[in-house]
Amino acid sequence: MPENNFQHIYVDTDFLKPYLFFGNDLLKRLLGSDKRIERGKKSFLEDKIRDSGRNSEIQIKIPFVVLGEAYKDFSSNCLINDDSVNNHLRDELSRLLSETSVDLVPPKGNCFDIARQIASDEDDRQRIRHTDILIVSQALSDENSSLLMTTDYGILESGSLGVISRINDDLTDNGTRHRRLTFGPNDLL
Repeated sequence: MPENNFQHIYVDTDFLKPYLFFGNDLLKRLLGSDKRIERGKKSFLEDKIRDSGRNSEIQIKIPFVVLGEAYKDFSSNCLINDDSVNNHLRDELSRLLSETSVDLVPPKGNCFDIARQIASDEDDRQRIRHTDILIVSQALSDENSSLLMTTDYGILESGSLGVISRINDDLTDNGTRHRRLTFGPNDLL
Protein backbone atom coordinates (compact mmCIF):
# COMPACT_ATOMS: atom_id res chain seq x y z
CA MET A 1 0.00 0.00 0.00
CA PRO A 2 1.50 3.37 -0.95
CA GLU A 3 2.57 5.75 1.81
CA ASN A 4 0.14 8.49 2.67
CA ASN A 5 -0.08 10.95 5.50
CA PHE A 6 -3.85 10.95 5.92
CA GLN A 7 -4.91 10.47 9.51
CA HIS A 8 -8.50 9.82 10.47
CA ILE A 9 -9.10 10.37 14.17
CA TYR A 10 -12.19 8.61 15.50
CA VAL A 11 -14.13 10.04 18.46
CA ASP A 12 -15.76 7.82 21.08
CA THR A 13 -18.85 8.83 23.06
CA ASP A 14 -16.82 9.72 26.15
CA PHE A 15 -15.23 12.60 24.16
CA LEU A 16 -18.31 13.69 22.21
CA LYS A 17 -20.48 14.09 25.32
CA PRO A 18 -18.23 16.66 27.05
CA TYR A 19 -17.94 18.56 23.78
CA LEU A 20 -21.72 18.73 23.32
CA PHE A 21 -22.89 18.81 26.95
CA PHE A 22 -20.32 20.91 28.83
CA GLY A 23 -21.85 24.30 28.00
CA ASN A 24 -25.31 23.49 29.35
CA ASP A 25 -26.02 23.30 33.10
CA LEU A 26 -28.74 20.65 32.71
CA LEU A 27 -26.52 18.44 30.56
CA LYS A 28 -23.43 18.72 32.77
CA ARG A 29 -24.95 16.17 35.14
CA LEU A 30 -24.69 13.54 32.38
CA LEU A 31 -20.90 13.83 32.40
CA GLY A 32 -18.46 12.00 34.64
CA SER A 33 -17.99 13.18 38.20
CA ASP A 34 -14.46 14.53 37.65
CA LYS A 35 -15.04 17.86 35.89
CA ARG A 36 -11.29 18.30 35.33
CA ILE A 37 -11.17 15.12 33.26
CA GLU A 38 -14.35 16.04 31.37
CA ARG A 39 -12.94 19.51 30.62
CA GLY A 40 -9.68 17.84 29.51
CA LYS A 41 -11.59 15.59 27.10
CA LYS A 42 -13.43 18.57 25.63
CA SER A 43 -10.14 20.49 25.25
CA PHE A 44 -8.40 17.50 23.65
CA LEU A 45 -11.17 17.16 21.04
CA GLU A 46 -11.11 20.93 20.42
CA ASP A 47 -7.31 20.73 19.90
CA LYS A 48 -7.71 17.89 17.39
CA ILE A 49 -10.42 19.82 15.56
CA ARG A 50 -8.08 22.84 15.35
CA ASP A 51 -5.26 20.57 14.09
CA SER A 52 -7.55 19.23 11.36
CA GLY A 53 -8.45 22.78 10.36
CA ARG A 54 -4.75 23.58 9.87
CA ASN A 55 -3.83 20.30 8.19
CA SER A 56 -6.08 18.87 5.48
CA GLU A 57 -4.53 15.43 5.95
CA ILE A 58 -6.08 15.13 9.43
CA GLN A 59 -9.80 14.38 9.58
CA ILE A 60 -12.00 13.89 12.62
CA LYS A 61 -14.64 11.14 12.29
CA ILE A 62 -17.63 10.54 14.54
CA PRO A 63 -19.29 7.17 13.96
CA PHE A 64 -23.10 7.30 13.77
CA VAL A 65 -23.26 4.81 16.65
CA VAL A 66 -21.37 7.31 18.87
CA LEU A 67 -23.98 9.98 18.24
CA GLY A 68 -26.69 7.42 18.97
CA GLU A 69 -25.01 6.39 22.22
CA ALA A 70 -24.72 10.05 23.35
CA TYR A 71 -28.36 10.65 22.42
CA LYS A 72 -29.42 7.55 24.39
CA ASP A 73 -27.72 8.95 27.52
CA PHE A 74 -29.43 12.27 26.91
CA SER A 75 -32.90 10.77 26.39
CA SER A 76 -32.64 8.23 29.22
CA ASN A 77 -32.12 11.14 31.63
CA CYS A 78 -35.56 12.57 30.78
CA LEU A 79 -34.18 15.67 29.07
CA ILE A 80 -35.63 14.82 25.68
CA ASN A 81 -38.62 17.17 26.07
CA ASP A 82 -36.69 20.20 27.31
CA ASP A 83 -36.64 22.67 24.40
CA SER A 84 -33.64 24.65 25.68
CA VAL A 85 -31.59 21.47 26.02
CA ASN A 86 -32.71 20.22 22.59
CA ASN A 87 -31.82 23.58 21.04
CA HIS A 88 -28.41 23.58 22.73
CA LEU A 89 -27.60 20.09 21.46
CA ARG A 90 -28.88 20.80 17.96
CA ASP A 91 -26.88 24.04 17.78
CA GLU A 92 -23.67 22.45 19.10
CA LEU A 93 -23.92 19.46 16.76
CA SER A 94 -24.78 21.68 13.81
CA ARG A 95 -21.83 23.95 14.56
CA LEU A 96 -19.53 20.97 15.00
CA LEU A 97 -20.47 19.48 11.64
CA SER A 98 -20.76 22.67 9.60
CA GLU A 99 -18.00 24.91 10.96
CA THR A 100 -15.29 22.30 11.36
CA SER A 101 -13.82 19.47 9.33
CA VAL A 102 -15.58 16.86 11.51
CA ASP A 103 -17.53 14.17 9.65
CA LEU A 104 -20.38 12.03 10.92
CA VAL A 105 -19.72 8.65 9.29
CA PRO A 106 -21.59 5.36 8.81
CA PRO A 107 -19.88 1.98 9.07
CA LYS A 108 -18.45 0.71 5.81
CA GLY A 109 -16.15 -1.83 4.30
CA ASN A 110 -15.25 -4.76 6.46
CA CYS A 111 -16.49 -3.13 9.69
CA PHE A 112 -19.05 -5.84 10.41
CA ASP A 113 -16.59 -8.66 9.67
CA ILE A 114 -14.19 -7.13 12.20
CA ALA A 115 -17.03 -6.67 14.71
CA ARG A 116 -17.94 -10.34 14.30
CA GLN A 117 -14.31 -11.37 14.98
CA ILE A 118 -14.22 -9.28 18.17
CA ALA A 119 -17.65 -10.49 19.35
CA SER A 120 -16.75 -14.14 18.78
CA ASP A 121 -13.79 -13.93 21.16
CA GLU A 122 -14.82 -16.69 23.56
CA ASP A 123 -12.84 -15.31 26.51
CA ASP A 124 -14.71 -12.02 26.61
CA ARG A 125 -18.11 -12.30 25.00
CA GLN A 126 -19.89 -10.50 27.88
CA ARG A 127 -17.32 -7.88 28.85
CA ILE A 128 -17.21 -5.51 25.89
CA ARG A 129 -20.47 -3.83 24.93
CA HIS A 130 -21.86 -4.26 21.42
CA THR A 131 -21.77 -0.52 20.74
CA ASP A 132 -18.10 -0.44 21.75
CA ILE A 133 -17.39 -3.34 19.41
CA LEU A 134 -18.97 -1.37 16.55
CA ILE A 135 -16.99 1.78 17.42
CA VAL A 136 -13.67 -0.09 17.56
CA SER A 137 -14.39 -2.11 14.41
CA GLN A 138 -15.37 1.00 12.49
CA ALA A 139 -12.07 2.67 13.37
CA LEU A 140 -10.13 -0.51 12.55
CA SER A 141 -11.84 -0.86 9.17
CA ASP A 142 -10.70 2.61 8.07
CA GLU A 143 -7.29 2.24 6.39
CA ASN A 144 -6.32 5.79 7.39
CA SER A 145 -7.44 5.79 11.03
CA SER A 146 -4.64 6.53 13.45
CA LEU A 147 -6.35 7.18 16.79
CA LEU A 148 -9.56 6.20 18.54
CA MET A 149 -10.09 8.94 21.12
CA THR A 150 -11.39 7.00 24.10
CA THR A 151 -10.86 6.61 27.81
CA ASP A 152 -13.67 4.03 28.04
CA TYR A 153 -12.52 1.27 30.40
CA GLY A 154 -15.06 -1.02 28.72
CA ILE A 155 -12.73 -0.90 25.71
CA LEU A 156 -9.30 -0.26 27.23
CA GLU A 157 -9.59 -2.83 30.03
CA SER A 158 -11.51 -5.41 28.04
CA GLY A 159 -10.31 -8.96 27.69
CA SER A 160 -11.07 -8.47 23.98
CA LEU A 161 -8.12 -6.12 23.72
CA GLY A 162 -5.99 -9.15 22.77
CA VAL A 163 -8.16 -10.01 19.76
CA ILE A 164 -8.45 -6.30 18.88
CA SER A 165 -4.66 -6.01 18.94
CA ARG A 166 -4.28 -9.13 16.78
CA ILE A 167 -6.77 -7.79 14.22
CA ASN A 168 -4.97 -4.44 14.29
CA ASP A 169 -1.63 -6.19 13.62
CA ASP A 170 -3.07 -8.41 10.88
CA LEU A 171 -4.70 -5.49 9.04
CA THR A 172 -1.49 -3.46 9.27
CA ASP A 173 0.82 -6.34 8.31
CA ASN A 174 -1.25 -7.35 5.27
CA GLY A 175 -1.33 -3.75 4.00
CA THR A 176 -5.04 -3.10 4.59
CA ARG A 177 -4.18 -0.36 7.12
CA HIS A 178 -1.47 2.30 6.75
CA ARG A 179 -0.58 2.26 10.46
CA ARG A 180 -1.64 0.65 13.71
CA LEU A 181 -4.68 2.17 15.38
CA THR A 182 -3.85 3.62 18.78
CA PHE A 183 -6.24 4.26 21.67
CA GLY A 184 -6.08 7.21 24.00
CA PRO A 185 -5.04 9.77 25.01
CA ASN A 186 -3.47 7.94 27.90
CA ASP A 187 -2.66 11.11 29.85
CA LEU A 188 -6.36 11.65 30.62
CA LEU A 189 -6.75 8.25 32.28
